Amino acid sequence: LGGEGELAPLRDKGWIYDVFVSYEESSGSSIQAGMFEPHVRESIDTLRMDSNGDLVCGLPRTSISFGFLTPADCVVVDWFADSLWTTRGGNKRFATQAEENFLFGNVINTTTLTQKHVSGLVTGDLFEMKNGTVGLVVGMEWRENSIFSANDIVRAQALSASEAPDQEADTIGETSIFDIYAETELPFAEWATLNLSGRYTDEENFGDEFTYSVKGELQPHSSLRLRGTFGTTFRAPNLREQFLAGQAGVLAGGNDPCVVPTTANNGGVYNPAGDTRSQIVLDNCVLAGADPTALGLQANVLIPTETGGSADIRAETSESLTLGFVWTQEFTEKFDLDLSVTYFDIDVEDTVEELDAATIL
Repeated sequence: LGGEGELAPLRDKGWIYDVFVSYEESSGSSIQAGMFEPHVRESIDTLRMDSNGDLVCGLPRTSISFGFLTPADCVVVDWFADSLWTTRGGNKRFATQAEENFLFGNVINTTTLTQKHVSGLVTGDLFEMKNGTVGLVVGMEWRENSIFSANDIVRAQALSASEAPDQEADTIGETSIFDIYAETELPFAEWATLNLSGRYTDEENFGDEFTYSVKGELQPHSSLRLRGTFGTTFRAPNLREQFLAGQAGVLAGGNDPCVVPTTANNGGVYNPAGDTRSQIVLDNCVLAGADPTALGLQANVLIPTETGGSADIRAETSESLTLGFVWTQEFTEKFDLDLSVTYFDIDVEDTVEELDAATIL
């Protein structure tokens, strides 16, 4: 919702205003099939024969206190059914639909992102120079960004059957950004202009920063245009980088630097001649309580990991310089030809980057 119009006291200078407010919301859900670990354990740990010699599972029902509802009846699962094993002609399905209904369910995550945005600017002419009019635009913006990502109890409490924790906490966070900016352009000559712009940014969690840009353009000949820019930028960490809650995951066991490399694994026997790891790595493995000459010789297990956002990371800043020219041929009208060359020099400090767990190891 917005509006624009003239500024009456400065109408002769062409001054106008433009303001708007907006609200944006984006949401989505992720639904995945998962095995419910408590039912897997119940089907295995409580398996027994009843008085008739039939297989049953589940604990004997007792009277329920405090109005609790009776859980689903345990279903005996045939873990050795031919249908589960492709080597016996199976299709990786359980023997009966009742078994699948008892073991499987949906693991659900719902995420909603919102942004509230208020923006306004005024622009018009300041004064006249010999080669043109000098204009100015001044504006402000305020944005509030939030994230709400919720998981069902299966994912929140790692109740989905897995050889490593399959757990994800709820991600909830909010931040706001306030900006004031201005821009003007000075026509020093028909062949020389200078553009100046600046922005003050105040980010709720990471403080404030002033960024600017200086752009110049020279055209000493109708066929040649020279240009250059120097500027700075500021980027605060986004919602994911700030607020992402702990997410459990896994890495392949081979990523562990203490695992015997394949070149040193001679059929389950350690071969030191094939070990290319440095002595520092071997010493650190011993200090960590791992035997780097035995770990992984027989089998590797998945390595559990946890990933999350951080309130300790700093904002990202950069400086950039560009220089270049554009040449247009004027020898003939039979064809057009433009040649453009640009040099870039960009320096980024305090880069916000999410390293994967394997790189950290």
